[in-house]
Amino acid sequence: MSLQILKKETFLKMLENSIGSKIFNSLLAVDENGAIKDILNDAEFSCAFFVSNILTLFEFLPRPRATVKSLREELLTKNNLTVIPEIASIEPGDIIFWENKKHEDGTETEHVGFALNNSEAVSTSFKERCVARHDITYGKSESGTPNRPITLIIRPTFQSI
Repeated sequence: MSLQILKKETFLKMLENSIGSKIFNSLLAVDENGAIKDILNDAEFSCAFFVSNILTLFEFLPRPRATVKSLREELLTKNNLTVIPEIASIEPGDIIFWENKKHEDGTETEHVGFALNNSEAVSTSFKERCVARHDITYGKSESGTPNRPITLIIRPTFQSI
């Protein structure tokens, strides 16, 4: 009996199965003084690490990335990924980049995750300290505008194994 691996379906199942996981919370590094640090600060900055690890497992990237900026820059150079111009055409598995979030202290953070469908996404949550399912635009304001608008959608192209 011969089996064919269903790469896209496995990818989508992995996204669903990642919900609640803390496996992507930490990335340890040693500084010039020999001190070991968690550069993701226990999931505070782990979204790019989560997304890039999944993409690396499916051979869309050669190695994981720790920042949203470096992940976005690398993804935009890949031939097996397509930029999707219309938010209305989001599909499960699309890579979603959201508008920077401004904090009270004046800092901004970027964010990236995956679409589960056209209304839900999965990404790391610094509040929950794990991978979480959420509204694709984090809900809407009273005026009906997205709380965190989508700025970029990239779709992986799956090849048969």
